[in-house]
Amino acid sequence: MKSQINENHMWLVKHGDELDKYSGRWVAIDQAKLIASADTLQELNKKTKAMAAKHPLFFLVPKPEEEISIL
Repeated sequence: MKSQINENHMWLVKHGDELDKYSGRWVAIDQAKLIASADTLQELNKKTKAMAAKHPLFFLVPKPEEEISIL
């Protein structure tokens, strides 16, 4: 599981610039792939459970006015 979490974090670091279209939304990354997005964390959690995601990483993509250097 630890390696899976590291892969998900590495995907986020490497592909952070691809998340602009998800501004203000929650995204789920599992097995080093973006697998789902939703307006709320609860909705995203339901989606990933329905997909039987193994160890998803949930991340709220900041809106442009909220962005700071996090990636």
